[in-house]
Amino acid sequence: MKFSRKKISTVIRSVMTISALLTCGSVLAAESGAKTDLDWHVLDGVTVKSTASLSPNTMTKVCNDKILDALYADNNFMPYWLDPALVNAIMPQLQAVADSKTLPGMQQRLDELKNLKTQRDERGFDLLLTDTYLVYVDYVHQLMQDPRPLYNSKRVTLAPLTLQMAQS
Repeated sequence: MKFSRKKISTVIRSVMTISALLTCGSVLAAESGAKTDLDWHVLDGVTVKSTASLSPNTMTKVCNDKILDALYADNNFMPYWLDPALVNAIMPQLQAVADSKTLPGMQQRLDELKNLKTQRDERGFDLLLTDTYLVYVDYVHQLMQDPRPLYNSKRVTLAPLTLQMAQS
């Protein structure tokens, strides 16, 4: 699947819009909650196989565990994806990445997210969607550095995402 400059600009604007909405959610959540540690046991009963393709060097079920710890701590451990509009905004973008076949494991991750949604596992869904969003941010960042995979359908290799990249 090949992308035009207009589509690339649309993808970048979508990332920026969703990031802004998530930041607003962080501010609202910061006013309400007590701090505890991020409960990784939420994913104990969840089969997540996509991480091995998305982030081959990770040893956990998610690609960005340290960044997720920091982001959720900053958000007072409140969910990021309570607003259905946010979910509806990001899912087509993730599906476009999966359809492009430039990021191995993305379709499998989307299937895992749909399974969690069907099972009504809201905590697992929130954690996995946040991790997937971070993978998406990393993907867009890589394409901004080198857009050639959009034109030759080669796979994108993600660089390790930093907390600063995720927060910006």
